[in-house]
Amino acid sequence: MNSIDMWNSFVESHNKTHPVDAAQLNAPATQSDFVAFKNQTNLDFPSSLKPIYEVNNGQKDGTGLFFGLEFLSINEIVRQWQSWNDTYQEELDGTLENMSESCTSFPPQAIKIAYSNPKWIPFSYDYSGNHIGIDLDPDVAGKVGQVINFGTDEEDKVVIAENFEDYLQQCLAVYATENLYEKLENSDYMNYLRKQFGEK
Repeated sequence: MNSIDMWNSFVESHNKTHPVDAAQLNAPATQSDFVAFKNQTNLDFPSSLKPIYEVNNGQKDGTGLFFGLEFLSINEIVRQWQSWNDTYQEELDGTLENMSESCTSFPPQAIKIAYSNPKWIPFSYDYSGNHIGIDLDPDVAGKVGQVINFGTDEEDKVVIAENFEDYLQQCLAVYATENLYEKLENSDYMNYLRKQFGEK
């Protein structure tokens, strides 16, 4: 199954469990959306996400697609990215001293030890300042395009998946495990991910 097939299966699974959300996803992103992203961030849109956004450019409302976490539109990605880029600039000028010192990476040296990084691109949001996103600037033991957690409460960062396709496979596996999606939506999905993929 390619990433588009996995995406469609994932969305179908979500809609089966949340019928009222069937119309929550946005129409496909246009080339002008990707150009706007590049112009505003000076970064290329993550290649692993682009085919997905060419199907659905985020969601409007309803239950957060990623087990309670919002699937961000490109406009929202840019907005969230800008906020974190401002935080990064404050770190550089010393306004936010010691913010990175309490951060960790698992596996070690896979994710750069930092509170924020302008090359972490969020595609989801927990409505409380935390994200799952694509890492375009990994540490020496990491891979470009790996899926990570980061945000206000996410000092302990973990590689959730080596790429977005692997992350989609994980999402499909949640629906294949009886009632797991319900437990995740009614608990802390970010905490689940840290426990599932972090150091045991």
